[in-house]
Amino acid sequence: MRDQRHANLQRDLRPGLRRPGGRGLPDDPLLLVSPSIGLAFGIRSFITVVLGGIGSIPGCILGGLILGVVESVAAQFRHGHVGSIFSFVIFILVLSFRPTGLMGMKV
Repeated sequence: MRDQRHANLQRDLRPGLRRPGGRGLPDDPLLLVSPSIGLAFGIRSFITVVLGGIGSIPGCILGGLILGVVESVAAQFRHGHVGSIFSFVIFILVLSFRPTGLMGMKV
């Protein structure tokens, strides 16, 4: 009885554990780990906080929404990392006119 349940479970889970390339799930974490795995997320988080204004929670939310929309729209029209380039351009333009960020306060 136990062997039959195990066989049924294995049969039911097999399609979910397969990728289109034919390899199974266990080798996924080994392929995606690198020393710079969090660098892109760290840079985007830093830009979001500084763009919105350091110390301003609504500013961080606004900065994140602006960067998300810009990157999504840019990805629809161009290939690759063009969305990141537009994010950096907007970041530089906002900081050149408002050095404290969008909703930051002067200290």
